[in-house]
Amino acid sequence: MSYRFPSPVLPGSGSKGLSQRIRTPSVSRFYVLTLGNAIAFWSVSVRACFHPIHEPAGLLQTTGFPQFSTADAPPKVHRKHFVNGSKPGIFRKRPFQERVAQDSDSIPSAQQSALLCALISNKAIEPQAGRWAVRMQTQKIRSLSFDVCRSSRVARDVRYDGIFFSGAVTSKIYCRPICPVKPPLASNHIFFESRAQAEAAGFRPCLRCRPELAPERPIQPSTSWAVRNLLGRIHQGLFPGRNSGSQALSIKEKAGQGQNDFDIFVGATPSRCWRTFQLGFAKMLLTDTALSPEEIAAGTRFENAPRMLDALSALYRRDPFCFRNPLAVQTRPGLKSCAIKLFYRPPLDWSALLDYFRLRAVAGVEKVTDEIYQRSFCLNGQRGWLSLQNVPNAHAVRLELHASGLSCLMPVVWRVRRMLDLDADPRFLGALLGEDPLLGPVWRRYPGLRVPVGWDAFEFAVRAVVGQLVSVGVATKLVGRIVSAFAEDLLLPAPRGIGKVFPGPMRLQGAELHTCGLTRNKAAAITGLARAVLSGTLDLENASDPDTFIQHCTDLKGIGEWTAQTIAMRGLGDKDAFPAGDLGIVKAFSSAGQPLNTAHIRKMAERWRPWRSYAAMLLWMMRRS
Repeated sequence: MSYRFPSPVLPGSGSKGLSQRIRTPSVSRFYVLTLGNAIAFWSVSVRACFHPIHEPAGLLQTTGFPQFSTADAPPKVHRKHFVNGSKPGIFRKRPFQERVAQDSDSIPSAQQSALLCALISNKAIEPQAGRWAVRMQTQKIRSLSFDVCRSSRVARDVRYDGIFFSGAVTSKIYCRPICPVKPPLASNHIFFESRAQAEAAGFRPCLRCRPELAPERPIQPSTSWAVRNLLGRIHQGLFPGRNSGSQALSIKEKAGQGQNDFDIFVGATPSRCWRTFQLGFAKMLLTDTALSPEEIAAGTRFENAPRMLDALSALYRRDPFCFRNPLAVQTRPGLKSCAIKLFYRPPLDWSALLDYFRLRAVAGVEKVTDEIYQRSFCLNGQRGWLSLQNVPNAHAVRLELHASGLSCLMPVVWRVRRMLDLDADPRFLGALLGEDPLLGPVWRRYPGLRVPVGWDAFEFAVRAVVGQLVSVGVATKLVGRIVSAFAEDLLLPAPRGIGKVFPGPMRLQGAELHTCGLTRNKAAAITGLARAVLSGTLDLENASDPDTFIQHCTDLKGIGEWTAQTIAMRGLGDKDAFPAGDLGIVKAFSSAGQPLNTAHIRKMAERWRPWRSYAAMLLWMMRRS
């Protein structure tokens, strides 16, 4: 038997030269074996040369994208990625689009296959040296190259947890950067900027690292506030709603970029973001709590429990009940109780957060012990109380929730994450503020500093008005009197010292607050604030933009620039708010040898945009130390 091999193409012998190099196959070995009646056979192994795919020499040549190194060796290609070519003994590598469309094991859905092919056609995914990189939409992710993501995944760097997600093209599973599973080969590695983007491409979550537990990527201050508000609605379980479509369409006007697609800002559509968050939240509750499927379905806005279980089974390809491993929690009679862990990117200065809340704890509503923070709440018509405790070894905060119902689960988790600033990125902030000549030494001393935010925007606005021109201790006592006089009782089993619910705008719009020791100007300012919130003149939940919000606040009688900036920073969680007239900030500049007035301080703070709230925190810490 004879074999006919094609003639080799030597370098320079053709128009394509080295780019289409072909090696001549060779017979490696013969084996002759004798069995029974001396029947002999032999085998031949052949080395074949492959027709390469011509790929662009540069990665992601889009403006603003980093250039990646192409010095890596050609990746090892698995046999299953090849099919018989036109010539005997020759194999050719199938294009990625063809593999996606034909490999039923890789992509379970034809719709997902079409999505990936569309991404490639639209240059959203571009090949380079056998690797595939997803185009990162936000400015924060654009600064990360393939090599940085790859090295962070190999090193399991916890600083990048939630900043990006790692996917394996072969298994179609995506993971967190800290996943204990061995990462795939570079030729099979792909990265996504969000969980929604990964699942839209046909990848399913890893069961080891559990991507649904990863902290959220911090929203850039330059992102449209319409997008920010819509993301907040999704995480509070308020999406989809009747106004969601109009909010998504208003992104075009707010962003001013001539496009109205939500995925320009977050990498996926609003419906995909909601679906991914809804399934991830249900998976978290099903795994970490002992709640029944009916209770979990009600808390995650599913129509019923069977629909939720079917959706989880389709996503994870497992029986959802095999996930269950509930955390221990002490139940209370008449209450729904559960415990979950909220993860963050370390370091976290937990003691600084507790010191902040301890100085401002309102009697009857809040309680701070050595390592635990507790408070009461009323959300969606359901009352309860919660407890927060840091778990440093797991880089998580343990949340214990005890409430009369479970429809408040999503907003409670969202408020806790915002209150403790758990989605902050210390790695990025350290690179930005750590090199500043004024703030650098303070940041190196407090690398885990966060910007604490009030539980409720209206509640903190009342605190800010009461705290005008008085010390923190005096303001806390005055707020305690308001709670004692106008707050409703919790009427639920709770720890000692927690028995009231902070009064809302409905109860304070006509209250005679001067009887609590407030001046008549402050009392009038609080009642005017409550009326503005009830009438919709001042929107504390969906502010259009910072400047407009500050203007609406200062239009109210008794609220000035300092109060408005403080409400934006501590009430709304705006990371670029900066109360330049604060006494602590003025003293910090004076102690640094720069006695400046408010106008000069505001001008100097421009170099810290768009993260001036963290600069304000460092200035206060500088004054305290």
